[in-house]
Amino acid sequence: MKNKFVDGHRIEKKVKIGYLVGMLFICLGILCFLIPMASKTAGRRQEESLIGDFFNETDDLISNSIENQASVVRYIDASSETSNITITSDNSVASSSIANPASNTPTENYSKYNMVVEVPSVGIKKGIYPMSSPYNNIKYNVQLMQTSTTPDCKNGNVILAAHNGNSTVSFFDNLKNAKKGDSVNLYYHGIQYAYRLVNIYEVFKNGTVEIKRDTTKSCVTLITCKSKDKSKQVVYIGELENTKQY
Repeated sequence: MKNKFVDGHRIEKKVKIGYLVGMLFICLGILCFLIPMASKTAGRRQEESLIGDFFNETDDLISNSIENQASVVRYIDASSETSNITITSDNSVASSSIANPASNTPTENYSKYNMVVEVPSVGIKKGIYPMSSPYNNIKYNVQLMQTSTTPDCKNGNVILAAHNGNSTVSFFDNLKNAKKGDSVNLYYHGIQYAYRLVNIYEVFKNGTVEIKRDTTKSCVTLITCKSKDKSKQVVYIGELENTKQY
């Protein structure tokens, strides 16, 4: 019987290579976990800073105390075109409603928030850019839709859309936990507009979202994709209950 020669150095080398490859995959796995977490943390800190700037600037504007709140809320007439909205298949607005569709990168000229939306029951608090800003796009932020009015528009409708899911721009992911009766707050020009959710319904994602609301009331409409079913969208309708200076 012949004795088999075992090359110990070769086996040891293979073991080391296997160990190194294994450690490499482990490190890659850790990086894949840490990088999104770091990105979300940085995004959260930036959001807190921008919202802080928004409220600080508002404080400066109303530093001269206004005794009569009614004099602050000056309603304007609502547009008649607030009953429905057109949305493309990826839940973003048509290109004609983007201020600068030819630009892929927003500029710093529009880096300040004009409004803040808050849904306290599900932990949503997000700044909104002006309609004219390239940042006002669902690819970057919660989007103020083209047919939306401002909160100070009598019987108007503030229409906001955002993604849900796990991406860094899924700002309406927690909306799936919202229920009728929950409050939605809009902060705009020194006034908090407090709405109550009165209707939540689903629509198929076919390019147009019909907004079912009472046109004799001032409303807020929140739109996002349905969780686990991207063929549908969920629409949340809130009606204005009261306003107060913040």
